[in-house]
Parts: sequence; C-alpha cells; structure tokens
Amino acid sequence: MDRRWPVRLILERAGAPKFTTLQSGGISGPYLADQALHATTLLGSAIMLVRL
Repeated sequence: MDRRWPVRLILERAGAPKFTTLQSGGISGPYLADQALHATTLLGSAIMLVRL
C-alpha cells in the first residue's frame, strides 16, 4: 500500500478518480486513502487474531 499505484487503482475502481489528484492544505487524497487502507488492514488483522 505504500506505493502509489495500488492506492490509485483502488480509488479509480471505487469511483473516486478525482480524489487521486486532491491537494488541500498540504495533504493529498492518496495520502489520506493510504492511511485509511493501513488502518483497515490492521483492523482486519486484529479481527483474524481474535478469532483464532
């Protein structure tokens, strides 16, 4: 996820291609999406560990 192309691909497939070019106040859309994907991945990992 730390590479730009997976985040861009996910955003385009999700129907938010304009978010890939968002620049506002020094924070970009891909950065925000990347951080959200990290949090989602960690949540999924935690849920899988609890179910073991």
